Amino acid sequence: MAAVLPYTFLKAYPQYRPSFRHIDLKLARSLCSTGIQFFVIQICGVLLFMTTNILISKWFSPAEVTPYQVAYRYFNIAFVAFSTICIPFWNATADAYSRKDYKWIRNASHKLNMVMIGIFLLLTVMVMVSGVVYMVWIGNEVHIPFELSLCTAFYIFILCLSQRYSYILNGLNELRIQLIFIVGATIVFYPLAWYVCKTWGTVTGLVCVMCLVNIPGALANAWKYHQLFPRKQTDKDGDIE
Repeated sequence: MAAVLPYTFLKAYPQYRPSFRHIDLKLARSLCSTGIQFFVIQICGVLLFMTTNILISKWFSPAEVTPYQVAYRYFNIAFVAFSTICIPFWNATADAYSRKDYKWIRNASHKLNMVMIGIFLLLTVMVMVSGVVYMVWIGNEVHIPFELSLCTAFYIFILCLSQRYSYILNGLNELRIQLIFIVGATIVFYPLAWYVCKTWGTVTGLVCVMCLVNIPGALANAWKYHQLFPRKQTDKDGDIE
């Protein structure tokens, strides 16, 4: 790839050759601000979603990681399916917003609502048959309490609900409210998780805390979307009333 760059930009397509004189420093602040917000959101996401195994191992025992991982991997199938369906809405929303096609955004939001209903039904069925699935999957070697499965399913649903709105908000470049709530959730999560785990003494308590700290962000994303697109019909030109 790198070997063909000199030929590409020096001979074949010199009109597309990068140049310092084409740099518009006026746009630097806006681009850097957006990039930094995404970076902070990603870092907080890692701290919230990727450290659970470490916390379980430290506050309980390494053996307790296995039941949680089995339940999480099982119900995460729903989240993977949701993400696969909905990720294209991010770029499509950005394109529609640039064209001021607000009617398309509303229609896309309605389709995402239908997907969320499907995810809810899927998770409900997965909870109901979880005992059978665990038996077929891992046998009797690991016991997974029903309440752990239920809380994990609810946790996955909250993540899907939050993402359902964040895909559209990201396309609209509306990151501030996501940034505020995910930073707040990260700050609150660790002391609250420590207290609940010491009080309840179960991994289910930790999953409940994970649900609790993510609910405000999901609700805030929904509120921000409905603030930008109130529950009104678009006019004949597709503009927001």
